[in-house]
Amino acid sequence: MSLLTVSGVRVSYANNTLLENLTVSIPEGIGVIIGPNGVGKSTLISVVEGLTRIDHKDRVKVMGFSPYRKPEMAFSEVSFLPEKPVGIAGGTVRQWVKYYSLLRRVSLERFRSLLSSFNIEYVIPRRWKDLSNGEIQLVSIALCLSAEAKFFVMDEPNANLDIINRMKLASIMKVMKLENSASFLVTSHLLDEILPISDYAIIAGRESMNGPISLKEDSGERGFIVLTVTDPAPLKEALERKFDLVVRDNELTIRKSSMRTFISEVDPELLEGITSIHRFPPYFEGVLNR
Repeated sequence: MSLLTVSGVRVSYANNTLLENLTVSIPEGIGVIIGPNGVGKSTLISVVEGLTRIDHKDRVKVMGFSPYRKPEMAFSEVSFLPEKPVGIAGGTVRQWVKYYSLLRRVSLERFRSLLSSFNIEYVIPRRWKDLSNGEIQLVSIALCLSAEAKFFVMDEPNANLDIINRMKLASIMKVMKLENSASFLVTSHLLDEILPISDYAIIAGRESMNGPISLKEDSGERGFIVLTVTDPAPLKEALERKFDLVVRDNELTIRKSSMRTFISEVDPELLEGITSIHRFPPYFEGVLNR
């Protein structure tokens, strides 16, 4: 089942086109969007929220409805974590949570439990403006995950978090998926904790969104990854030091590797020029060698 579908949408801002032909389908599970800065990762999140200017508003469907036609449904059915969390500067965390809970369904018991998991229960009486960036991020994550929703869209949730809290967040997401059938769509530059629990990845380039690409291995064996790129030179130089690589014109084939390994080993800034990416199981070796 697709939680989100975007079909041939042009995204613009201030009369400037950001994405000419945004097309992507998001399945259930945990997904991570990967790519360099400025290629549209956060833009895709804002499209899901129904905030960015697009044409053909009916071509965006989130859980069966258009967030542009029914914004109240997007707010009630999907829980969003923005890249830059907001709060009431002069108010306390308790006041902000009380206000937010008037806007949408939130489990206050779960919120307190999550604060306890992150060891920051002490922030509840504190003023928002007195919190550190890490505390603000953790409070915002706890509030996002406390919403009564099945689909959680999180923009850079690992920002400002230390490794311990990044590990805790990944563990919480995995438990919510298993116990509550929750799904997550996450953008992140910090992949060490998110990637191992992800079911699929979307690789964002300036011209396209490639994926979703399954991160599940075929019988535990490593297969082949075929990349089509606009300029093979930068990726070739980076990949040939780490992988068994075959280059044919604008096509790069990585032999005997997993998608998780490829994603974790490659600098996201080098993914910009990828126009397509495909993963094949080991038994395709004879076809790829032709």
